[in-house]
Amino acid sequence: MFGLYEVVKCLTVKDSDSSEQSIVNYAWREAGEVNFLALVASTGDIILRYCCSGHDPVISHIPWPESRSIVCLCFDPTVSWLLVISEDVTVSIVPVLSLMDSTARVNRLWNLEDVTVLRFKKQQGIPSVVTWWHTLDDRQIAIIGMKNGNILLVDLSTRKIVYQFTIETRIHRLELVEDDQQMSTYLMITGQPLVQWKLLLECRTQELATPIDKEISDMGYDGLSGRSLPHVNNTSYRYETWLYKKTEETRGLFQPQRLDQFPRSVILQPQCAKGHHFITSHCSKESTFQVYDSNIDRSPLFAYKLPIGSDIVILTDKVLLAMTRLASGKKLYVIANQRAETSMDQTQDFNKESVLQQFDIPQNEHLLTIQKKSFPFYWHEKCEENMRQKYNQDIKLGLTSSGSWQPGLTMSHDIQLTNHTVLDGCIIITDSAVYEMKPRISPERLFLELTFYSESAHVENLGIGLGLDVNTLYEKSAEYLLQRGHVAQAIKFCKVVKSTSYKLVMYLAKYGFVADAISHLTLALSNKEISTADRKHVSNLYLHCMVYQLQDGDEETNQKTLINFLVTDFYYEEKQALELLAEHNLREALLELAMARGLVLEALEILVHKGQIVLEPCHISKLIEKGFAHHLIQASKGVLLDGLTPNSLVKLFCEKPILAFHNYTKLVPYIGDIETPVLEKLCEIFDPSQSYLGSHLGRQLLHSRTRRGSISSMTSVSSEGDTYTE
Repeated sequence: MFGLYEVVKCLTVKDSDSSEQSIVNYAWREAGEVNFLALVASTGDIILRYCCSGHDPVISHIPWPESRSIVCLCFDPTVSWLLVISEDVTVSIVPVLSLMDSTARVNRLWNLEDVTVLRFKKQQGIPSVVTWWHTLDDRQIAIIGMKNGNILLVDLSTRKIVYQFTIETRIHRLELVEDDQQMSTYLMITGQPLVQWKLLLECRTQELATPIDKEISDMGYDGLSGRSLPHVNNTSYRYETWLYKKTEETRGLFQPQRLDQFPRSVILQPQCAKGHHFITSHCSKESTFQVYDSNIDRSPLFAYKLPIGSDIVILTDKVLLAMTRLASGKKLYVIANQRAETSMDQTQDFNKESVLQQFDIPQNEHLLTIQKKSFPFYWHEKCEENMRQKYNQDIKLGLTSSGSWQPGLTMSHDIQLTNHTVLDGCIIITDSAVYEMKPRISPERLFLELTFYSESAHVENLGIGLGLDVNTLYEKSAEYLLQRGHVAQAIKFCKVVKSTSYKLVMYLAKYGFVADAISHLTLALSNKEISTADRKHVSNLYLHCMVYQLQDGDEETNQKTLINFLVTDFYYEEKQALELLAEHNLREALLELAMARGLVLEALEILVHKGQIVLEPCHISKLIEKGFAHHLIQASKGVLLDGLTPNSLVKLFCEKPILAFHNYTKLVPYIGDIETPVLEKLCEIFDPSQSYLGSHLGRQLLHSRTRRGSISSMTSVSSEGDTYTE
């Protein structure tokens, strides 16, 4: 079981002064962050409980005249008015919102200072149930069901009975069925014994409107001109309602239809979840629960298996709330939708693992109903903020130490969550009290707590059952543990979240556990089923970890491993790798990568950009041997030559004599230090009798005469080419 919810008593009618008082009827409704509860006590009075998110509930007691004993009541859709029906069919409209909240703005449809009373001369029967219908054309209609089967439609604005009809059974329940597009409204009628009807109350139908003659004339078309008229279709809606005179073709639609396609053990009920309007079908005999869209003639969208004895079932976005009444007692089950979902096979057993939590209802109290109650999206953020404030206040007052955790504020609260799932709860009404089942903790926060203390299978049951982002939550737990040095448990989460293990490895590297990170990255790279995108990410991470590891350890061995990876892997970002290697002064690995991938010029440019213009002789030799000597001259306009040693320059010029003619002045400062054999080699290069040198000098001489008119020495020729780059 999971401690997702808590049940608190929010109202009771039994105390030492009125122990015989009890609740005999109720009305409940919520609109946005406002909800209203009206209770009819056995004394005949009304108890109101008004609640707006962020404020304490307000409770008020309204004495009610004995002459108008209450038999049924309901709220309007805006929870501004309470509609009370007396035994003599007297209709009373109570301005409850203005009564409970003087600052609330209420549309003055009826008296805001007193009860509006509507009486009818002719007795229509004894009422049993009422519902409020706000029509699509903005009319306020009270639909009153009678014990004798009569159903009255009362226009509350004109104070008249606008329609009535009869169904041959006692009316037990009246519910409005709407569709998501607000195109139609049905009345679901439940009789006693359990027989149900569906009655279309109103609908909007599309029709095509053709322009009238004046409209056509205004458009510039003349019927005598011989020009053909355009085909104009303007989509509009024709509104029809059961209250008005209907056309012949639609008259048959506005008739009660008995729902004979369902067995007598099935109860249909309109419910809202996931932002949609549904009709649910609960079969008490088979303990099944099916969900349809607003058209029950189609196949069900979802099917669930319920515990045996389920009586009242509430559909919410993530969970089913099922009340069971058995000889062993009354229990309220919180069931995960995904775990309870089943096929249409009636023989399948209820999945006990789908039960997330359960509560016992006091045996000495008679259950009247449970009603769905929603909570605002910021519910958990607000609760956690309040707990932190109280915790900090207690520390300041010395009531607790900073190293201990206050009840309700756990270790997992150190982990920041950007999103909390707010589950729907319910109101439980018995004959003596009202209870509220409200979320105690968000599923995400509970998941994080359980990862530290519970078995993974138990934790995953919660995550899968509620459709949580399990991978992200495991990653957050792993990062939290790594911050505190708990590597083994973090690696355990890394193995659980196989599809995104590279993220957890990133955390391993981030908090200094590089060896563990490399081990898992090596394993990930050996997985042939890893996607290309993940392999690229893993390769980049592996490269960063190897570079980091080179800073501490067997540098020679690690560098060989790094170079082998750079040459053999083709998924990491090569340009980023060059930047990374240059930043950490890993020139050998940098040049090996550059030569293997034809990026020598780019690599040398990066070194110059980072101010690393002095290359080791071994690196110069390797570049020259591999045929990249000209890149040394080309990179950043030859600036790397300034960082070469005399021997390196001589070796470079010997390999590329043509470069020596344009850059020989760089050797002039070192002539006195150059050994005789090296000077002899240079003399061979600068021998004027050589054909290549002669042709070169000829071109330079011709160019110089044209420009200056004279040439005096080889020095002037060479100086003109000092800035030449090949």
